[in-house]
Amino acid sequence: MPAASEQSPLSVVQTDSGGCLVLSVSGRVDHTNSASFLSELQAGTEASKPGPGMVIDLSQLEFITSAGLRGIVIANKAVADAGGKLAISGLKKTVAEVFRISRFDTLFPIGQSVEEAAALVTQ
Repeated sequence: MPAASEQSPLSVVQTDSGGCLVLSVSGRVDHTNSASFLSELQAGTEASKPGPGMVIDLSQLEFITSAGLRGIVIANKAVADAGGKLAISGLKKTVAEVFRISRFDTLFPIGQSVEEAAALVTQ
């Protein structure tokens, strides 16, 4: 495992795709930055109201722990409470494996691309 100084820092960037808010996540989400990740997701859910939904693009995410998965569940509830839907896009091998093992791949619509995931929440 790389030393902390060698790990990619967490970055979350908000954009729009077809009227759907997209949160593009890069780096790693673990116990050291899960609170920051949750804050970014909460800011995104606030920004998406009353939009049709939100996509969390994980195509640049290197790793995620259960603390990060918890943040996604909380974001999903907030988006659903506002009448929207949440989808995931761009799962790379390591992150896809975490989703599969935790069965998150059965909880969320998953698109290969941001556009595909956006279509899943705006239908």
